[in-house]
Amino acid sequence: MKVRHHLFTILLAGLLSVLLLTGQPAAALLGSQVSAAQEPVYLLENGVIQVAVSTRNGGFSVRTHDGDLLNKADDNKRLLYHSDWYDTSFTSFEVTDHTGAVKEYVFGGNYSFLGLGGNNLTVTQDTTGISAAWSVGQLTFTQRIELANAGASEHGMVYLSYGLVNHGSHPVSARARVLLDTALGDQDYATYEVVNAANTYRRVTRETVIGTDDYIPANFFGYDDLNAPSITSYTVNDAQSKPYQVAFGHWNNLAATCFGFAPDASLDFTNPYNLDYQTADSAYALYYDMGQATAGAASASV
Repeated sequence: MKVRHHLFTILLAGLLSVLLLTGQPAAALLGSQVSAAQEPVYLLENGVIQVAVSTRNGGFSVRTHDGDLLNKADDNKRLLYHSDWYDTSFTSFEVTDHTGAVKEYVFGGNYSFLGLGGNNLTVTQDTTGISAAWSVGQLTFTQRIELANAGASEHGMVYLSYGLVNHGSHPVSARARVLLDTALGDQDYATYEVVNAANTYRRVTRETVIGTDDYIPANFFGYDDLNAPSITSYTVNDAQSKPYQVAFGHWNNLAATCFGFAPDASLDFTNPYNLDYQTADSAYALYYDMGQATAGAASASV
């Protein structure tokens, strides 16, 4: 069982984009539709994929409808873990101000105890997606979730992006971490395969961090069973804003941190008998350098 963590710290400057593909590519993408589910959740769906977004904290989950049209085994399956609080997948930010002081924040969090305002979250929907705006101090972060359009090459893709506006009187620089809590159907973990510089595959089942010195993959895959996969998900990094680091780990270890993460190379997150948690549970985190957001309601972009 997962234990919810309430983490605090961060800021995001600019725009980052993550393409998260749920399920195998579908032969055709149906017209997208946004609908309000029973509050406090909005739904974004197109007959292939469904995204649910919480109006309380902006958290989200992803599941298939039909998935791969040639593979009925992946119909109506989770691709990200779902909790009633929508807080096991989350985005956090590391913000450095003009004095060099560093703070961390989790998108949608309540920082009233620091005198930085309450939740201050607004979630809206339109015909193409769901937007969430969240403020902390003099910073406003935005989250946008859409589905790839019918003309896109990545059918069945969820498109996730973030932006920042700095209303303060001094510039800030920021980095972002997008933590995605993998689930494949009822299985709460995946075996990952990462494409390396030689265009070969590296299997990842133990906690690890891949940085620029190791070659950041353009995409990677998650399988419920490498020998006979029935559900496959994969992530494609936007060519214009690739992460500088990717971390794979047991969810408990990754979620216990807001930004920094020290992997335990001995921990196999696919082993339900691991000594640390006695559960198989995986997640991964994408790290982005968002650059600088200048002062006076200015935004930065990447």
